[in-house]
Amino acid sequence: MNIKSKEFLIIKALISRPNKTYTREELLSIAWEYETETDIRTVDSHIRNLREKLKKAGFPTHEFIKTTWGIGYKWK
Repeated sequence: MNIKSKEFLIIKALISRPNKTYTREELLSIAWEYETETDIRTVDSHIRNLREKLKKAGFPTHEFIKTTWGIGYKWK
């Protein structure tokens, strides 16, 4: 499993505050660590990649990485 640094920063944020829903903007700010013109939907791609990688490793992502529709993501 090869988790990229931005994916690591996103999952680190989610795990550090379970049940807190992070907006895409918050996760973008955390993962990029500086102002960027990157589209906020890029976060969705990184979450999808994380889910795929963790699932391949046998981790039940559907139980832990939750989508809060219209807002963002949280760790349950």
